[in-house]
Amino acid sequence: MECEDIRAALSARLDGEPAAIADEVIDAHLSVCAECRQWYERAVSVNRALTVGPAVAPDFSGVDLSERILLTIEPERRRRERTWNLAAGTARAVLIVLAVLWSAWAVLTLSDASAMLQAAHGPGVPGQVPSAGSAATVDPMEQGATLAVKLAAIRLALGVGMLWAAWRPRAAMGMAPVYGAIATFSIGFGIRDVIVGAYEPGELAGLLLMFLSAVALAVVWLGGYTPTALAQAWRAASGLPVTGVPPQEK
Repeated sequence: MECEDIRAALSARLDGEPAAIADEVIDAHLSVCAECRQWYERAVSVNRALTVGPAVAPDFSGVDLSERILLTIEPERRRRERTWNLAAGTARAVLIVLAVLWSAWAVLTLSDASAMLQAAHGPGVPGQVPSAGSAATVDPMEQGATLAVKLAAIRLALGVGMLWAAWRPRAAMGMAPVYGAIATFSIGFGIRDVIVGAYEPGELAGLLLMFLSAVALAVVWLGGYTPTALAQAWRAASGLPVTGVPPQEK
């Protein structure tokens, strides 16, 4: 029996095809021929390396997949909550800065009111004495000083509100709509002044300060809730099913 015939039969065996030589004859030849035996061993190694076996489905019996899924989701949820808490804490610090700015602006406004009063009643300023039967006139400087004092009181109150919300974040829930409404109307009137040409550049700082106050209050307010709770609330407001809520008994 030639080695080439044996090797051809061995190749057919590796391919799963019927061989032209009986298996007993092939095995007998391999037991006495070292070269064919080495060739067969190399062929088996190559065939094993090139052959791709069928995919085997993993056996998940007895394995709690829910625990593995939760272990994967939990770190991500905690990371989002840490980020959200950091944003809320930063917003509280911003509220303190805004409170200082509001208070400083109120003090400057009071200083302007004092200067107006001094200009209205200072030495060398002739007083206006109404004649008999005429209506009393109001000094524009004195009237401006009165309005400035009222404006300073409003700004100081806004600053105190910022401090209160920074100390008691739950108070931001009731304060955010008020500050938001003030910011909305202030910006609206500011746009109108720009259109008619009566806008002063100094008013831009006030509009920006009011807008930042409303945004910071909103962030502090929402910071009291987790992102999951906010998402559930948004789904409920949108009419979508809310997960994790037990059905109500009828």
